[in-house]
Amino acid sequence: MILRGCRSVLFGVALTVLLGCGNSGSSGPSGPSGPNVLAITIDPTSAAVCTFANALCTQVTICQPGTSTCQTITDVLVDTGSSGLRIFSSAVTVTLPLSNLGECMYFGSGTEWGRVHTVDIVLGGEPAVLVPIHVIDPTFAGQYNSAGQPASNICGVALVDSSPLQAGFNGILGVGLFPFDSGTYYNCAPLPCAAVAVSPSQQVQNPVGLLPVDNNGVIVALPSVPASGSPSLTGSLILGIGTASNNQPSGVTVLPTDSSGEIVTHFNPSPGVSTQNVGIIDSGSSVIYFSDSSLSIPLCPGSLSFLYCPSSPLNFSAVNTELSGSPSSLVSFQIANPMALLSSGNAVISNIGGPAFSTGVFDWGLPFFFGRTVYVGLSGKTSVLGTGPFWAY
Repeated sequence: MILRGCRSVLFGVALTVLLGCGNSGSSGPSGPSGPNVLAITIDPTSAAVCTFANALCTQVTICQPGTSTCQTITDVLVDTGSSGLRIFSSAVTVTLPLSNLGECMYFGSGTEWGRVHTVDIVLGGEPAVLVPIHVIDPTFAGQYNSAGQPASNICGVALVDSSPLQAGFNGILGVGLFPFDSGTYYNCAPLPCAAVAVSPSQQVQNPVGLLPVDNNGVIVALPSVPASGSPSLTGSLILGIGTASNNQPSGVTVLPTDSSGEIVTHFNPSPGVSTQNVGIIDSGSSVIYFSDSSLSIPLCPGSLSFLYCPSSPLNFSAVNTELSGSPSSLVSFQIANPMALLSSGNAVISNIGGPAFSTGVFDWGLPFFFGRTVYVGLSGKTSVLGTGPFWAY
């Protein structure tokens, strides 16, 4: 699983508003508390680099291994569609151990290139864990010119992300279904960089799986958002499932996934019509991406042409199931024209959607999470809800 579409909704230029990540610390007074809780926010008033709607962020602390020399990095996107921590090198001030291992990581909205460093990560009040992370740096190994264009195209793409301002965040915290990422690794000593196979211990990986207790998954808990949108939002990222008093599940439907982290989504665009899609649940996607040949929803104009702009709000439903068809969960959602919502300064929009990025894929982006408590069961780990990978809500 990879991040898909997290940076798709850029409105700072189109509608002269700045939307995106906020600087998050411990959980607020209205949410759960404890060492296994990280506050997650969408709050443009506190954003340093974020310029995107529905960008859910937190903060993470990284340290030189075995020391108290640490740095807390804000505006880190929370992504249930990927695994591992990635931070732009320009946002890092602490000196990291030297490394000649590079990685290309492909996301639906960009490609990240840079070194792999092993650091201590601190999530909330949890103990530090030693884990490889991806430090995004387009200049690593001298492969890129001053314009950020590759002189030697290691990652096989025309451009790689060059800065937090371009990407819309300082980093990505991948807390998805799997312990390891799906990037391609390179040995860059000597140059030119050459693709290599690396052991699991050297790969960028989900730091949650390394925690001593709260290591079997995460919970994303977000409040409801009205159809008119909201200027900001605060929720909780809770580490562990059934491992503490604040992460005990109750009354949820568990949907085991396949080995790729996929479920089945039966989309019902109109009465008597149902199509079967590959379903993914991804907090890194800023909108709900879906398509159907029977739909003719108008697209937004100009630079927002990847979004739906219906003349009036449209109400839909879909049924999520595991591959066997049972259990199942009915999900109702609305798609509205986002232009007025965004021009009013709302950073949080619950009824925003766009055409699927790939035929037959239904991407439950961040609007799916609003008003839900979503459990992400880490593959190979067991909890009171079963053995991952699974989604539950």
